[in-house]
Amino acid sequence: MTHNGVEKIFWINGKSVANFTSDMADAATYLRLERFDSNLPSAAAAAVKRWMESDTNATWLMVIDDAGPEAIDGNDYNLSTDSNNVGFGQWIPRSSLEPKRIILITTSNRRIAQRWCHDKAIFLISPLETEDAVKFLRDRSADTTSSEMSAKKLVERFERHPSAITAAAAYIRENDMNEMTIDRYLIEFDQDQIDLMPTAINSRLSPALNPISPFASWLKTFQRIDETERQAISILALMCCLDQVHISQSMLLHAFEWSSTTILEASSVLLNYNIITKDMNKFYTIPRLVQQAARHWFKSKPGPGASPLNSWQFRALNCLIKEYECKKPQPGGSSIQAYLQQCHLLSHINEFRLFCKVSSERDMVCTDPQAAGIISFASLYMSEGEYRYAESLLLFVLNQKNLDPLLRAVAKVDLGESLRSRSAQDRNDRRLKKATDIVRDARDIITQEMKAIAAKSDVEEEKPTLEHIDSILYLQIYPCFARLYSDRRNFKRAAYFQDLVIRYYQTNERENDITMVGAILDRSSIYWLAGDAEWALKFQLKALEKLRTKPLSEDPDVESRRIEVQAALVRSYYSLREVDIALLYAYKVCNGRLKLFGESHIKTLEAERDLSVCLEDAQKLEEAKSIVERVLNKWKEKFGPEHLDVLQLEARLNRLNEELEKPPISDIEKAENLDPDLGPGSGTGN
Repeated sequence: MTHNGVEKIFWINGKSVANFTSDMADAATYLRLERFDSNLPSAAAAAVKRWMESDTNATWLMVIDDAGPEAIDGNDYNLSTDSNNVGFGQWIPRSSLEPKRIILITTSNRRIAQRWCHDKAIFLISPLETEDAVKFLRDRSADTTSSEMSAKKLVERFERHPSAITAAAAYIRENDMNEMTIDRYLIEFDQDQIDLMPTAINSRLSPALNPISPFASWLKTFQRIDETERQAISILALMCCLDQVHISQSMLLHAFEWSSTTILEASSVLLNYNIITKDMNKFYTIPRLVQQAARHWFKSKPGPGASPLNSWQFRALNCLIKEYECKKPQPGGSSIQAYLQQCHLLSHINEFRLFCKVSSERDMVCTDPQAAGIISFASLYMSEGEYRYAESLLLFVLNQKNLDPLLRAVAKVDLGESLRSRSAQDRNDRRLKKATDIVRDARDIITQEMKAIAAKSDVEEEKPTLEHIDSILYLQIYPCFARLYSDRRNFKRAAYFQDLVIRYYQTNERENDITMVGAILDRSSIYWLAGDAEWALKFQLKALEKLRTKPLSEDPDVESRRIEVQAALVRSYYSLREVDIALLYAYKVCNGRLKLFGESHIKTLEAERDLSVCLEDAQKLEEAKSIVERVLNKWKEKFGPEHLDVLQLEARLNRLNEELEKPPISDIEKAENLDPDLGPGSGTGN
């Protein structure tokens, strides 16, 4: 009997020398070769090799499954193996095309594959398509009630790897009595509460968790590295506390007091084991499944106290703070470009945020420099519209018992500002009073610090501290009060606080400071919200004139400030029914923000949304619809389908579709519909 042109098929476990020789001994028994001493399986392996290479014997296929490092010479792989276990390559027979004698090796380690054949002969197992992966997960887990979104998210977490999906499905099915579902599994998996290698599983699905699964292979690899390459295992621990992608060498240098050569040597160990990869831009990536397996391996390591990864979380935080500092604008550099570079760290910062969310208070004590860094990270989240994420970090800082008072004041101001912004986003005005009370607490802290300094004998020594306190009061607390009272419709109080800010610039001889433009714009916003678009326009034109007198070469941020003024002009001219002028500025703002921030940034999306409003009012409905559709998709991707702005955009899109479906109005009908009392060109649409 032949199978695809071969007479015999041999399936050999290649995980280790012991596995290999044991299966070769079974093959010798199957072939009825001479009997061998059970204590000498290597003799049986040699006999099978001779049989397979004999000219008189059959065609065959030999599958060496899950080949481990012992598939090659142990010394070549830098393993600490004994002299009798240096690899089983010596017992692998020669292959040939005629007669057909084929060797197929499966392995999760690319270096092993490259040891046996050229890259062109290596076949990578592709992940499943998303639809197929979801169906596979549902069929194997027998869960048909969980949401489609959860199923899709879970298979993407596993990178649509068939073996990983099988293991997850087995876990869900085995724990269905404990109400385990795909929905619940996804939540617990994201919180690192799912054990990827459960020991107490005893059903027909247990082969999904067999010793040659990817998880088991990785766990053994981690153990081997831990025994021989401690610096490499330290890098792996750090990478468990960061996002999977865009891990730079500079981040590793910030985390460890090692030379660049030592970093390269240690990371090359992980590269050789195929645990991490490195792209052309020299960024490291650790696959999500490998990272999850490594996290569980670290957590399961014996030792007193909390998980060993907890201390690594704070080391990762330190390296992110140093990386953030390195990306600050240099003298004469653009703060916008620096900000965009800093935003690349948010995916890594999110890992620390998740750690704070699931850890107990005793695990979360940070120093003042770390708290200052976390406050900066919260500001990045706020600039991206992720206010809940910002608030979770700020609350973490405020829960620190021995926090510096000035840092506590800054954290409270930012928390109040985040609550205010979220209130403006979801129209929940009840949050504004709470935000105002929090900012008042910050002002009280500042007042107490000023009194404490005034009571000291040598106030001159405290002058730098006083200047720092003044900047917090006038450039953070008072502007926040102005925005809060504007949102609470107390415009008189809002104007009072914003005038204090402008006076601070004037008395400190900072009228030519480019940040003064922002203070003037905030003052114009108060007029605009109060319904006085004409006065708002006067302040905005004043800000624009101030920028015109400042050459672009003198400050690279002038252009970004000019765009912010133009964005304010769009609102004022639109309120004054000067739609054509508003539309002109709206185009400029869109193009400017697109160049500065890219197409997916929240500022660009807001500019496009304002442009679509102007286009709709100008009866350019097709162009308005195209923009609304694009913004809607981006907004939904960023904030989810239930976000208030998403719902409003969907309502606007429906309205535009209805308008476009109406039959065109003839010139005669237009003339008949004109109201003679309104005058020419004054239809109700205006």
